[in-house]
Amino acid sequence: MTTALDPAAATAAYLSSLSPSAVSAANAYTQGAHWVLVAGKLATLIACVIILRTGLLPRLRSAVERDGKRRNFAVFAVGAGALLLQSVILLPWAYYADLVRERAYGLTNVSTGAWLTQALVSALAGALMGGILFVPLYAIIRRDQRRWWIWGSGLSAAAIAAGIILAPLAGGLFNRYEPLQPGAVHDTVEDLARQAGLQREEILVYDGSKQTDRYTASVAGIGGTARIALSDTVLREPVDLPAIRAVVAHEIGHYKHHHVPQLAAAVALLSCVGLMLAALLFPKAVRLFGATRIAGIADPAGIPVLLAISAIFTLLTTPIVNTAMRLVEHDADAYGLELAREPDGAARALLATSSYRAPQPSPLEEVLFYEHPSIENRLRMAMEWRAEHAR
Repeated sequence: MTTALDPAAATAAYLSSLSPSAVSAANAYTQGAHWVLVAGKLATLIACVIILRTGLLPRLRSAVERDGKRRNFAVFAVGAGALLLQSVILLPWAYYADLVRERAYGLTNVSTGAWLTQALVSALAGALMGGILFVPLYAIIRRDQRRWWIWGSGLSAAAIAAGIILAPLAGGLFNRYEPLQPGAVHDTVEDLARQAGLQREEILVYDGSKQTDRYTASVAGIGGTARIALSDTVLREPVDLPAIRAVVAHEIGHYKHHHVPQLAAAVALLSCVGLMLAALLFPKAVRLFGATRIAGIADPAGIPVLLAISAIFTLLTTPIVNTAMRLVEHDADAYGLELAREPDGAARALLATSSYRAPQPSPLEEVLFYEHPSIENRLRMAMEWRAEHAR
């Protein structure tokens, strides 16, 4: 007679396989990351105030605008300039948070030169795209300074949609993607795609190990086509096919259940609130930050004020966004278990993430800071599924 599986005991057994030193390091990294998040927003706020106090942007706006004849170009120049200045001021902080700290915990393989190159490319691309986005936003503000935030929310939604479409292209800036070679891994991924009813476009592998050892994959696409991309970290020997099946099935769940568009819609709605608050708080923030020569909210020289308000707003709404993300992650877990039917593979894949996610956070910590359900909760879900389907 087969002994019934106890999900709680099975969960505890998996958690106990982690060494005390590994758990301690994961706890230190994760809890430190919470402070890094808060400090990063504070650093952004300080950078915006520094930019405003220098008076550089009003001078740039006046030099480019030429008596109002080149307003759109002035908005682009000032917006791109503000974002570039912000990146330069924040570079030391980013160097510590994204490279030095990650190295200290053994979570990155990026060289200093490669990191600086990526930071430069990201800063330039962000300044270019941000400058372009500010042009229609300020055209809206000039046209209707009372209700601009309503129309601006529509623009924000369009920008988010464009970001979703262009996101796969961005990966090619820093990583090399190539077809996954025929073999057991290719066959198991192809089998999952077929079971899920995907019109598979391609199965790729990319050199994610040059940045990090994180065990990950992704599924993206539009309509019925999908691109499945595996980090080369999942292909390291010994290859764990059940874990790969679990990870890919989870990512297919995100794709099949349209989680990315759902989250984008939620963020767009949240941005409507953020823009409304920006409209209300802008005059007070200008005075508080000691900004000079800003003619009003229609003046692009006030862009750092909007960026500062955004930094505060996104920090305060982090628990809301994280809760939405945990909900879709839970749904993808459920889908992945039904598709792959690999609860133990899912458990091993979850343990592979324990170096950068504290496995047993407090409920409050999980609510405030976790984008995924805790490893403990996800393990329990997998073991409950296993017990249910063993009957």
